[in-house]
Amino acid sequence: MKIQELLDQLNDALAKLDDADITDEARDDLQLLINATERNIIRHSVDPLKRHRQMTVSIFRSSELLTAQLGQEIQTSKNERHSSERL
Repeated sequence: MKIQELLDQLNDALAKLDDADITDEARDDLQLLINATERNIIRHSVDPLKRHRQMTVSIFRSSELLTAQLGQEIQTSKNERHSSERL
């Protein structure tokens, strides 16, 4: 997976959180990850071979964790909405 593709997926996940009106720590962490990724892309564009492999692995691991958190947060939000609608 290319870094830009990963960044696009992270931005899509952020949009899903925004659409679901989820504004919590997981959403903030995702925004921070996107910002850090964009900064790293700019920083490494000066010397594209410098630590390129490390950057990709680090970002990929972070995105896997945040993707799992995102899924949990969306499910929790849906469950809470369904519970409140039943009352």
